[in-house]
Amino acid sequence: MTRRRLPPILYFVVLFLAAIVISISIEGITIIRSPLSCSGAVLAILGIVIILWSESLFRSAGTSVRPDRKPTKLNMSGPFRYSRNPMYMGLNLILAGEAVALGHISLLLFPLVFFIICHTLFIPEEERILEEIFGPEYIDYKKRVRRWL
Repeated sequence: MTRRRLPPILYFVVLFLAAIVISISIEGITIIRSPLSCSGAVLAILGIVIILWSESLFRSAGTSVRPDRKPTKLNMSGPFRYSRNPMYMGLNLILAGEAVALGHISLLLFPLVFFIICHTLFIPEEERILEEIFGPEYIDYKKRVRRWL
């Protein structure tokens, strides 16, 4: 019997919402209040753009974005030229941007936690599956492109 893991997006959502709850509990609801907060919004928007770009490449290739589905094509263009995991990187940028926008340095632990979760729980298994499916093509891709940046 195999043990099913919670999907990565669920970890992201929990961390994202926890940051909001913590921020509200510390100082109440506030609107963006400084240039630094604006830079957090820029980081989050960059993360969203990377995710949408990556997702569009999956869809145009006719393969699923869901990590629990078998991929049918190896994406190596767009953001995948620079990172083997641009969608996780995008989610991390959103968490980092949220922490900066909310103005609480302690919230920067959340992207670190998400990074560790992805790096240890999900990526090794996903890469093993990609090696099984795509063989030498994926192994060569791993040699050329970093896992993160």
